[in-house]
Amino acid sequence: MVYPLQYYRREMLEAYVRFQNNTDYNVEVIWIKDKKEEKYSILPPKSFLDVNTYSLHSWIFREYLLKSPMSVAGKEIFKASPWLKEYQRLSFSHPITSPLRTTVPIDAPVLDLRQLCLLKVVDMLKSKNDVNELELPRTLQKELAQMISNRNELPYFV
Repeated sequence: MVYPLQYYRREMLEAYVRFQNNTDYNVEVIWIKDKKEEKYSILPPKSFLDVNTYSLHSWIFREYLLKSPMSVAGKEIFKASPWLKEYQRLSFSHPITSPLRTTVPIDAPVLDLRQLCLLKVVDMLKSKNDVNELELPRTLQKELAQMISNRNELPYFV
């Protein structure tokens, strides 16, 4: 559906968020732009990222190795509330001089036993060549090799 320009002017309001990674995993922060995924950042475990966004922008979060979805308030897709709406919702008795930043906790959904085992095995392997030494079905070997590749692509600062 195509919306007139005034729709965007009326609804796309500034939002200031702090994505808080509450998991023990590296999490990809992904912005959905024009129905395409734009990788925004990689968030290390127990850290946060301040983002200035808009109320119509959608965000998703994935565990870096498995690419499994993370959750925000029990949902996989996050849309920010405009900062002014947050200010009104909290009903401060005094005026504020700068916009409010809303904390957005990122949590891991319950992983199944298979995913947990794959993560543990990847932690013990040094390279993709080590996967071939394991007596596992090829499908699992391919998954483990991909997870090791993903791990090796992690930036050095994470």
